[in-house]
Amino acid sequence: MTVSQIPVTSTVRAGVIQTKDLSTFVCDNRKVYATEDQIKLIECLKKTTKGGYATIHGYKPTTGYVTSPSIDCNFISRFSTMNLYKRKLKALQDVKFNDLKITAPKLLSLDETEQHKLFLQCVGKMIDSMKASIDGNRGDSNRKAHDVFYANCGMGVKVHLCTQKKGKETRLVLTNDGGQTTIDVSKEEAEEMESKGWYPIINSVMLSIIEISRKIVIEGQKKPAPNSGPKVLMDNTINEAIKSKTVSMKTISLKSDNFDSLAIGGDLLDADKAGNIEKGVQ
Repeated sequence: MTVSQIPVTSTVRAGVIQTKDLSTFVCDNRKVYATEDQIKLIECLKKTTKGGYATIHGYKPTTGYVTSPSIDCNFISRFSTMNLYKRKLKALQDVKFNDLKITAPKLLSLDETEQHKLFLQCVGKMIDSMKASIDGNRGDSNRKAHDVFYANCGMGVKVHLCTQKKGKETRLVLTNDGGQTTIDVSKEEAEEMESKGWYPIINSVMLSIIEISRKIVIEGQKKPAPNSGPKVLMDNTINEAIKSKTVSMKTISLKSDNFDSLAIGGDLLDADKAGNIEKGVQ
């Protein structure tokens, strides 16, 4: 198939890329394209013990960094996020304005009445958001976008799909021939095009974790702190106030170039080839 033969609408752009061998794989009843190594990695993570202890070596996070650090991290994976959601909801419902330690200059510039009003607005929205997560309500725009650009593969395991920026818009990259030909589509077009045999491509495998400890092997350089507005600062202040009553959940993104190895469930996963799994590692 050539690019000129691809049926596209006025808002779908076609292009050609070269990728290593891709094959179809099903995540949460959604067909995607993945490498053999990605499929092996997903299947390995799905079979690990729920609530099991694991260690990642040489992990290099990119979000929030100009230069990534290298981190060794011990964590628990494959746990019930629902229990964490319920725990956080209870903490949000119980937190009071007097529990806050307000230090941000933008918040300190507000009088106490304004601070209290902002607190009630922010904690109310946070409670509504947590209730939506618990009820499985995916109706708001953020959750709808998340469901387009990510796919669940099992408890604590999901994949981030390949996307492309077009101005301020994030578009989903699809292929119908294993990556030789691709198109990028809007969130609204994705479902229709997938029904026509164009499927997304896995960008990275993601694992939800509860971090136990970490060792920074190589220091990174953080990006400058964003110039956040009062609402974001109040959200942060509320989260800090309930920190002792909640468990912080993080997500690590696994690619061949952002970690050295992962020891999980008695297996050792080598990042140079994510599907290279050594059995029986303690």
